[in-house]
Amino acid sequence: MMIEVGFSQSLPDLHRTAALYFNPRTTIQIVLAIKIFGERVDPNTNTSTVALIAALYLRTSATPLIPTSVISFGTANPDTNTVNYIINQMGVPPGSFIGVGRPDPNNNNNNFFPCNAANLPVYQMNIPGPELFNGVPAHLLPAGFPIAPNTPPAGFAAGFNLDLWEVQRTIRRNLCM
Repeated sequence: MMIEVGFSQSLPDLHRTAALYFNPRTTIQIVLAIKIFGERVDPNTNTSTVALIAALYLRTSATPLIPTSVISFGTANPDTNTVNYIINQMGVPPGSFIGVGRPDPNNNNNNFFPCNAANLPVYQMNIPGPELFNGVPAHLLPAGFPIAPNTPPAGFAAGFNLDLWEVQRTIRRNLCM
């Protein structure tokens, strides 16, 4: 798994990077790209906000260079150009792009609720276990997870949920917000 975080790097640069990691000469199965947009000051409240995007790419997807999941998890909505790029240029279906500033089809297309607490289901990015542990020799896996060769550990089959609230908190703390 590769995690690519871009602050000065643009979202198109991060998107192109996934193709490099999925080069036929690598065995990388997962790329997680996180884009940190510049800090904004809300003129109405004089508070600092930041738009954040997480995009998950899976080599095992039928379309590995199109993220299987994109989540907006910042304290500000992504701008229109970013939304258009994700949907029109990256090819992400609108239903696979969720989170802050995005319409929730299960709530009359009102925007999703904010990413303002830990353990909110919308803001959990699932890292699938089979891809995460692909090719790991059995003797290097966590104790207590005996597996057959080339089979992901049963305990990790559902994967790992990355809580994007925790990522947001860390980013905001380091941006001095």
